[in-house]
Amino acid sequence: MLTIKFNIHEVDSWFIGFLIYIVQEKEGLMKVGKYFGISAEDLKKLNGLKADAVNMGDKLVIGYLKVLKEQSPLAANAKAGKPVVKTQGANDKAQEVAKTEVKKEDKPIVKQPEVKPEEKPVVKAPEVKKEEKPVVKQEIPKVEEKKPVVSSTVNSSASKEGVFMNEYFSQTNNGSNTQSSETMCGVFKSSSGWNNGKYYALMNGVERGTIVKIMVNGRAVYAKVLDAVPNVKENAGLNVLISNAAAAQLAVSEQKFNVGVMWSK
Repeated sequence: MLTIKFNIHEVDSWFIGFLIYIVQEKEGLMKVGKYFGISAEDLKKLNGLKADAVNMGDKLVIGYLKVLKEQSPLAANAKAGKPVVKTQGANDKAQEVAKTEVKKEDKPIVKQPEVKPEEKPVVKAPEVKKEEKPVVKQEIPKVEEKKPVVSSTVNSSASKEGVFMNEYFSQTNNGSNTQSSETMCGVFKSSSGWNNGKYYALMNGVERGTIVKIMVNGRAVYAKVLDAVPNVKENAGLNVLISNAAAAQLAVSEQKFNVGVMWSK
């Protein structure tokens, strides 16, 4: 609904009035502004609104009228304290505004210019670049760790049969007090024996520390027994395991082979 109200004050035979529109269902500032050629921002300023939201039934000031009393029967009927009110449908409001004739003697409606706050130029402080300090890289010399070279053959300086040979003869009374057997033998990995001639063996039924003589392919090595053969699936049927260095000295490449074994009684 559009409502026209005239101010009760009369100035030099002029009546000053303002136009009020009552917000209908599903209308907002933008839609109301389109009816009368007013932007939503101007409506907010005219009505002192901070937000865009309005509700059905809210009253919005959409403009002002200034007419002579004798030229407007509506203004002539205005009385102090009782503003003259004229309402019209929402469909007629745009047409009524368009049909309003402004006579030569009528002074045009002057809208106060919008005063924008003076924008102060933004002065950017000059960027102060930090002095870049040269990066000094301290290189730490790499020290190459020399790993011991493990030879696949027994050092020729060590006894081919192994360093435990003399201990074997001591335990067997120079070979006169021995017992022997033929059995299946396997191989286990060890880092010992490649350069120092220290061969080791695992053997069932023999005390730890016993020196045994392992014979195969016409060769022999003397190995110290460390323990019994572990009872695992891969050792099934084996009574002796010798280190891989001892196997290399015996020129054996198989993982399981038959050997002759001698040790003290």
